[in-house]
Amino acid sequence: MTGWRAALRVARRSVRRHLGRSLLVIALIAVPVAGATVTDGLVRTMSDWEVDLDRAMGTADARIYCRVGRRARCQWSGPFPDGPPPNRT
Repeated sequence: MTGWRAALRVARRSVRRHLGRSLLVIALIAVPVAGATVTDGLVRTMSDWEVDLDRAMGTADARIYCRVGRRARCQWSGPFPDGPPPNRT
């Protein structure tokens, strides 16, 4: 603890001697962080990601619903009543 006490005393003296420089360093760190935070918040609230997700996923031809557990089974709903067509590659 004595090492921390000495380091904090030196730092406190440096801040008192060079108050303008210390405030400038704080501002140069705080302003970009605050700007990035505000920008991220605005982008996340202004964009409607659910609509974009529906548009991207709404182009599917069929859906497969699977239940996981002891009695796992899947249900097919799509244009082919007998299930998906065979994979021909």
